Amino acid sequence: MNPVQSPPTDCHPRVLVVDDNPVHRMLTSEMLSLWGIQALLAVDGSEAVALACERPLALILMDMQMPVLDGLGATQQIRRFELERGRARVPIIAYTSGAYGNGRMRLQDFGLDGLLAKPCEAHELHECLQRWCPEVTVAAAFADRHDEVHDDVRNGVRNGVRGPVRDPVHDRERVRVSAPR
Repeated sequence: MNPVQSPPTDCHPRVLVVDDNPVHRMLTSEMLSLWGIQALLAVDGSEAVALACERPLALILMDMQMPVLDGLGATQQIRRFELERGRARVPIIAYTSGAYGNGRMRLQDFGLDGLLAKPCEAHELHECLQRWCPEVTVAAAFADRHDEVHDDVRNGVRNGVRGPVRDPVHDRERVRVSAPR
């Protein structure tokens, strides 16, 4: 299946991160923000559907097992909305720690475009972005420092550290937030 793009209308591309785990949401959104990508966050499939229907997105990273509405149900509702409104198909990637190993064909049967295992390393997220939304570019200066920044973010989340962390894209300090316990 070929990647399908749906570029956002403003200069900051938007990626919707849908996950009921606050640490996974924080880790992924921090990596995206370091790359200049606006991360929109949803804690369940119902919130994901609402956000996906109200604004254009470059990509959706969809957890599969969530309360209220799971990832498959949310994906089906988003696909139905796109068809009914004639909206371009946004790539939806199954972002899951569960075993969805019955092949990509099963995922595609539900309207999903690909699979990204979590927690993912920064280079894996970057590869996903390059494949599914190549219009989203990551600063060249950051290209060889994926895992270094990923480790900074992950260690800050794991240790609940509040304090400065270097932002290699903008070469400035950012405040690291602590994860909810």
